[in-house]
Amino acid sequence: MVLRRWMVMLLALWPLSVAAQDVTGLEDWMGETGDSWAAGEMSDQWQQLLAQPVNLNDSAAVADLWFLSPFQRQALHNYIVLYGQLLSHKELLFVPGFDSAMVALLEGVTVTQPYTAPRRWNFAEGRHTLLHAVGGQVESSAGYRTGRYEGDALRALLCYNYSLGGKVDVRLVADKDAGEVWGRGNFVGYHVMVSDVWRLERLIVGRYNLQFGQGLTLWTGLRPFNLTGGAPLRYAVGVRPAVAFYEEGYQEGLAARVRLSKALRLSAFLSHTDGEGLGGAHLEWRRGGLVLGLTAVATLLDSAAVPATRLYSEHAFRGKSLVNGGVDALWQWRGLTLFGEGAVDDGGHLAAIGGLLLRADSRHRLGLTARWYDADYHNLHAQGYAIGSTQGEQGVSLDAESRLPLGLTALASLDVHRFPSLRYADYSPSSGEWLRLQLARQWGGVFYLDGTLRLPPQGA
Repeated sequence: MVLRRWMVMLLALWPLSVAAQDVTGLEDWMGETGDSWAAGEMSDQWQQLLAQPVNLNDSAAVADLWFLSPFQRQALHNYIVLYGQLLSHKELLFVPGFDSAMVALLEGVTVTQPYTAPRRWNFAEGRHTLLHAVGGQVESSAGYRTGRYEGDALRALLCYNYSLGGKVDVRLVADKDAGEVWGRGNFVGYHVMVSDVWRLERLIVGRYNLQFGQGLTLWTGLRPFNLTGGAPLRYAVGVRPAVAFYEEGYQEGLAARVRLSKALRLSAFLSHTDGEGLGGAHLEWRRGGLVLGLTAVATLLDSAAVPATRLYSEHAFRGKSLVNGGVDALWQWRGLTLFGEGAVDDGGHLAAIGGLLLRADSRHRLGLTARWYDADYHNLHAQGYAIGSTQGEQGVSLDAESRLPLGLTALASLDVHRFPSLRYADYSPSSGEWLRLQLARQWGGVFYLDGTLRLPPQGA
């Protein structure tokens, strides 16, 4: 223990810049998703973490760090069990799966305070957070002056959040956009979440998102893939609260995750929002580095979907109801990760994805992924990896990342794909290749969303 404290102290005295060499800012992480709305959702979640940093010594709270992989979470838990609670962020460098880039990312949104699980529920000890903002254009558009817009040009938002030691989380949200009338048609949302009560790991009433497997069977809300090089891999978090101010893509109703045994978890959900009812369950078995999942979901629309009669809409979904099922797997052993998911709709049409990610060390990564999506595979909530969509696409992708001397980072991605059926604006079967080559080096500092400046290592 004495030796460990000395090593932590030496790491803490390391030059301030050591942790930021490989981090180019959260904005670059957002850009990798290719979706502006996903970037906004990530930014919102990041701001919440800045307002309420997560204690790395609290294993339940660490689950809210959505950018950590299951391997990293388990490695952190094992380290704390073996050596005790973290004394400094720099100590993460001793934990398998954590490099200087990840340490730099975590320093702004986490703390390493001593943690003791609360013995009783004392609501007076909860933490209250209130966020309120009002803004607008100084010069109004013509639509406001002529009365074309019903409301004024002001944008206003309000978010109240109450948190009690990872056990209770309550959020109330109100958002008025420019042009809307105060108190009419404004976005209002909420959730009440209770966690870690006997076998009940999480219960959410209100707005939430569902993320399972690799996204072929059911995935709503934030949808980043592995953002640090390598294969387009997803780490599903299951049932989680929806982001505060994002006004679409969420579910609303009731969702819960229950621990059936040490290795078995059951998630169940029921929702109705935007003219759509959704219900189903996910069963997860986890042991060591192996995770197996089984998902079933049924969707019922208030009115039938009737797409326009066009050549490109030949394979579009029609009707009011849809049932989907899927099996997913993720296996991690040392530097090797194998992942995949197979899904089917009630018409018997299939979609599948599989791949591997090989981490030779903290400096080199290689990923290979293959996907096959039937042209008639229908799923209203599929967000699997694709150049187009999880319907009527086949492809193989090869991804590599290497950190070179002199502070250089090389990235290479090649995706070869084909679309065997007609698509919008493409009236014949087609194919293509997508190639990305990048060589980068960071000389200056990086500003983060919390306003801090981090510098690269001296002499890099």
